[in-house]
Amino acid sequence: MEKIELLPYELRTLEAVKQQFSLERNLTVGIAEDLNLLARLFEQVMSCREMEFKAGRVVVRGLIQHAHCLLIGGLQAIEVGNGAVWSACMRH
Repeated sequence: MEKIELLPYELRTLEAVKQQFSLERNLTVGIAEDLNLLARLFEQVMSCREMEFKAGRVVVRGLIQHAHCLLIGGLQAIEVGNGAVWSACMRH
């Protein structure tokens, strides 16, 4: 299994939600893996050596970034008890 590397704010948020809601280890590991995979996928898309991004690559980059923001934003909303923002993140 590959090492999961998270950004400091991702790790802090995940740890806070884990403790606050007594989440099972397999759930927190799954969320951490998803965050890590999104970051690695974004890096892969951005490492393109072409001088110019093709339209499809820009769309994929935006989708990856949007998915990451919704996932971590939803976790941060849960952490502070903001159900409305969490709900909005999960709907998108």
